Amino acid sequence: MKAKTLSITVALIIILIEFAFANEFVVLIHSGVNIRTEANTSSIVVAEASKGELHRFIDEAGDWYVIELFSGERRYISKSLSARLKESQLLAGHHFVLPSSEETRREIYGRILKAKERARRETEEIIPATLDEERNQRYRKILEDRYILKIFQNYEVHPALYANLIAEGVREN
Repeated sequence: MKAKTLSITVALIIILIEFAFANEFVVLIHSGVNIRTEANTSSIVVAEASKGELHRFIDEAGDWYVIELFSGERRYISKSLSARLKESQLLAGHHFVLPSSEETRREIYGRILKAKERARRETEEIIPATLDEERNQRYRKILEDRYILKIFQNYEVHPALYANLIAEGVREN
């Protein structure tokens, strides 16, 4: 009897943990939505998001959703232009999958690596790390996020799938 009770307890704990850490997303309900560095309209615009894009939800900050982009930095999207979804609420129409073609996935991965190098090179030209390391890193991450988002938009892949694509790329390399 104790073993059965323990098994049920462990199963309930696992279900609760999965529920608590279920993937959540922010979906854009308008086109041309600014993704910002801070939770206000006077902060730097990192990039422009498109209607239907799914981004990984991290937190909320007042009237803003906090998302994580490719650089790992927290970015902000206005709640009035987006909606929060749990993974269970995604529909077939969201097309939440990586491209089926391995060649296309490799192409995207290669372009991501080039975008990161481009961001590093351009940042170094504008704000040399020897001059101001902190500003150099902040600006590089903004450019990375901007350039990589454009790649995902060009290939019509949701930004929330970035980690999946990178994991596959690392595994394949």
